[in-house]
Amino acid sequence: MSGWNLAHNGLSMQVLIVARACALVTSLAARLRAEGHAVALRSHTRALTGQPSIEEHRLIILDIETTPLHLVLDSCHELRRDFSPLLLAFGGCFPAARRAEILEAGADAYVGEPTDLTELLAQIHALLRRRPLNPARRAGRGPAAHRRASARSGEPAARR
Repeated sequence: MSGWNLAHNGLSMQVLIVARACALVTSLAARLRAEGHAVALRSHTRALTGQPSIEEHRLIILDIETTPLHLVLDSCHELRRDFSPLLLAFGGCFPAARRAEILEAGADAYVGEPTDLTELLAQIHALLRRRPLNPARRAGRGPAAHRRASARSGEPAARR
């Protein structure tokens, strides 16, 4: 597919996919890796909470078909409260009110059933065109890097 490459200009990002193992997820991870991104796979939304390394992920992709909706909504709220990754929810066939609830909870985009690899990649590319990488994050000077540097120097880190 000749499309807009996420790793344009040599930039790459860390992507976390929280989903059950299936052909679609495997293909998505392979395509993102081929574009030069570091991709981590987790099987449950518990991977999203209470882990300092979560802040390193620029894009989080959530399979909401196999995760109870209340956990998806809670995860979106928590991620938005603590830091600001791009969030893409996919899967499930929900009525408009549920889709709106997912987006209002903090998801930047939603791709419903049937989920297609081409559409998922196009949504990811569109998200990044709308909200490009923050220059501070590119250079490793984002909030997590600031807290790590403060911890090394023994000074308290200021929360943003």
